[in-house]
Amino acid sequence: MDRDAAMEAFAGFLNDRSLNEQQISFVKRVVNYVVDNGYMEPQALTQPPFDRPKSFVRMFSTQQQMDLLTAIRNIRENATRPAA
Repeated sequence: MDRDAAMEAFAGFLNDRSLNEQQISFVKRVVNYVVDNGYMEPQALTQPPFDRPKSFVRMFSTQQQMDLLTAIRNIRENATRPAA
């Protein structure tokens, strides 16, 4: 996935929230992962390098977690869907 498409996929999440610097950095790491790998499995959020300096569940509110997971699942679904 190219960087612009990945950033657009997370734009709603980034633009609708007053994220702090640490949260923005976390989302950018997710974007970089998606750019490098095409998509991300949701459970990767609890594994290195996403478990440092603070875990996903400690860094984001429950609603933010759900919103970020939705964006990640949508990307994965689009990436793994057979071409028509």
